[in-house]
This record gives sequence, structure tokens and C-alpha cells, in this order.
Amino acid sequence: MKRISLFLVTLLIVGSAAIAQNISREARLSARERADQMTEKMHKNLSLTESQRERMLELNRETANRWGDDYNFPGERPLWDKNLSEAEKERKLNEMKAEHDRYDQEVKNILNDDQYNAFVNNRTEKQQRMMDRNKQRTRQ
Repeated sequence: MKRISLFLVTLLIVGSAAIAQNISREARLSARERADQMTEKMHKNLSLTESQRERMLELNRETANRWGDDYNFPGERPLWDKNLSEAEKERKLNEMKAEHDRYDQEVKNILNDDQYNAFVNNRTEKQQRMMDRNKQRTRQ
């Protein structure tokens, strides 16, 4: 539960940072480009076999397409939209948690135990760095 909460907080931070920086749509990567980039990083960092790389690429593209180019389910308002009711936010958080759990289980099925542990550690470290940077920004 703690890991999932940390993941959701990280998603909110990333989304908020993108809005705050006013990054144009053209400058951001498409869902497919993000999936390809993420897969290549995983291939390099986790020493994936070719078969694992292909399966991860398929999973990452599928997941990126489901979330769309705005890290949001297509056709829905983003979680950070101030016009969302508390019930809508709760529903969206539950959907995000379910999607994260599904992705995590698929990754676990593709990777061996050592690779999966490294994947989880890398993700946790990245989330912590993002949270630390956000804390520094709020202090300034």
C-alpha cells in the first residue's frame, strides 16, 4: 500500500510539474515514444533478454496507449483538474491503483526475480528523487 501511495504521489508531482512548466504538446513525447524509451532503459538497466525486451515493449506500448499522451485515460479530465469532485478523484485514484497493480503483475511475470527486484528498487529511488526535488522547489 505504501508503494502504491508513493507511486500515486509521484504521478501527481510529475503531472503538476508538466503543467507548471507549461510544456507544449509538441515538445513532449507521444505515448508510443515514451513506451519505446522506457523499454530501452529497462533493457539497458535490467539486462533484458531479447524475448523479455519484446514482451516489455508490447506491455509498455499497451499501457501507454491506455493512458494516452497526457498520462490520463483518454477522454477524461486529469486528476489535478480543480473541477473534479471528491468522488471523481477517488474513482480516478482507484482506477490508477488498479492499472498500476495490473502493470506491476505483468512486469513480474516477464522478469526474473533479480530483475524484478532491481526494477522495484530503481522505481523507488526515482520516486524518492522526484519527491526530494519537489520539496526543494517548495522551499525556495
